[in-house]
Amino acid sequence: MTHEALLLRIRKLRDHADSAAAIGNEHEAAAFAAKVSELLAQHRLTATDIDFSRYEQEDVQAEQVDTRDMGVGGARKSTPWVSQLASTLASHHGCRMYYTSGTSRITIVGKESDRAVATYLLSRLVADLDRLSRKALKQYKAEYEYAPRYWRRSWLEGAVDGIRRQLRDARVKREQQYAGNTTALVRLATGTEAADAWINDNVRLRSATPRYANTHSGAYSSGRSHGAAMNLNANGLGQSRSNGALR
Repeated sequence: MTHEALLLRIRKLRDHADSAAAIGNEHEAAAFAAKVSELLAQHRLTATDIDFSRYEQEDVQAEQVDTRDMGVGGARKSTPWVSQLASTLASHHGCRMYYTSGTSRITIVGKESDRAVATYLLSRLVADLDRLSRKALKQYKAEYEYAPRYWRRSWLEGAVDGIRRQLRDARVKREQQYAGNTTALVRLATGTEAADAWINDNVRLRSATPRYANTHSGAYSSGRSHGAAMNLNANGLGQSRSNGALR
């Protein structure tokens, strides 16, 4: 039996175990689960090996999201901080992002399981950051009475930078954890490499000219601190490790 055939057999057994458990047939579920454990031990495999094999077989596709559906941006432009956040989340979760000039559309390219995580986090974080930035601006005005019109944009861009730094540090820790484990390191890079290949084959991209705008350093610093402290787990989005306090 080939390696792929073995993984397929184990996956089917695990699916049978899950199905039996779902309908309350505990005896049959336990029997299938025991067979899965036996094969994993016999061939020195782990559940991760099974999942990664399935992941490798997923097709790379493009998925469009509209920033207006998230409550931000205009009909003919995507909000810069949202594009920056989308790029950060896409890269960290094995995808790539590009946007269509003159529209509010952002495209996430990657495998289905990667895209699902990236797009979910994007929609949740955009809503949370938009709300938190308004709260921060209200607090600032209560203390200083006046804030320049770019204060909230600066806060949001700082928050995205904080999130980027947090994810970058998390990736460095994972790479250090898997140092010497070639297979694990390959898994970390598989998604983005596949997304890059798809874009090269299907899309002609051009670089956008950077836009230079005024930045409020205090707002940027406040947003960055909050972004760096945000809990980015799916069940804790929007919460800060400092109890959500704005500083």
